[in-house]
Amino acid sequence: EAQVRLLVRGWSDPEQLSFQKIFDAERCYARADLVREHSDGSIDIFEIKGSTSLKSSTGADHIDDAGFQVAVAKMLGIEVRSVSIIHVNGGYIRAGDIDPAALFVIVDISAEVAEREAELAVEISAALDQLVQTQIDERGCTCRRRHGRPRGTAPRRWGARCRGGRAAGTRPRARRASACTG
Repeated sequence: EAQVRLLVRGWSDPEQLSFQKIFDAERCYARADLVREHSDGSIDIFEIKGSTSLKSSTGADHIDDAGFQVAVAKMLGIEVRSVSIIHVNGGYIRAGDIDPAALFVIVDISAEVAEREAELAVEISAALDQLVQTQIDERGCTCRRRHGRPRGTAPRRWGARCRGGRAAGTRPRARRASACTG
């Protein structure tokens, strides 16, 4: 984040930028890495990733992460003008001081997020339904096997890698847009 802070200092509107902006609505909580706030109340969301490319495969990917932030912002009645991923430029070679403008790539994913909006809404609803369950049948949860645990054995606690439950002691909120429905 420190290098991105240096990057945005050179933008034409640094006073309109907020890091770690929180959106909290309807039992959903999202924290956007970087938000540009416009005078009309609309925003641009920038998700900062340490990877060297845009991840858009199956599962928890960059587009869904940003899409969840957009969904929660919209629940609050906030218009989102654009959504972008800021990731590391894999071809960057440092020569002297770090050049933040060359170190990062900014990819507009607004269209991809819009394409996934309806599907993410269904996944958010399913996650919220899971959160009110008093018991979850973990035997059918496919994430169990993906993370190296034999089917039917319980981990010590749910972690961020498993979207089917929540870590012990956390508030029951839909932080991610999907849940294991096994």
